[in-house]
Order: sequence, then structure tokens, then C-alpha cells
Amino acid sequence: MIKVCLIVGFVMLAGRLVTAICMYYELEFPTFFTDYHVVSLVILAIGIIGSEIINVRKKKGRA
Repeated sequence: MIKVCLIVGFVMLAGRLVTAICMYYELEFPTFFTDYHVVSLVILAIGIIGSEIINVRKKKGRA
């Protein structure tokens, strides 16, 4: 589940970057990624923090 959050977070981050580039050049592009930017940051943070916790546990032999 953590890896899914990480992947979804990165996809939404890429979508926000594409939206920002399109807005800069005044091109029409859906605002879906900018409308949900807080949600995508939370999902990405959960994925990153969860991945780090799992990596630490694997190094200590507890996972």
C-alpha cells in the first residue's frame, strides 16, 4: 500500500508540473491537479515516510 501511495503521489506531482507549465504558456489544460494539490502532497508524504520506515525496519531485521 505504501508503494502505491508513493507512485500515485509522484504521478500527481508530475501532473501538477505539467499543469504549471501549461498555465505559464497560457495553454488550455484541465485544472484537476491544481485543484487537488494538497491531497497529492499528503499522499506523496505518506508514501515517502512509509517507505523510509519500511527500509529502516528491514535494515534492523524487523520487517
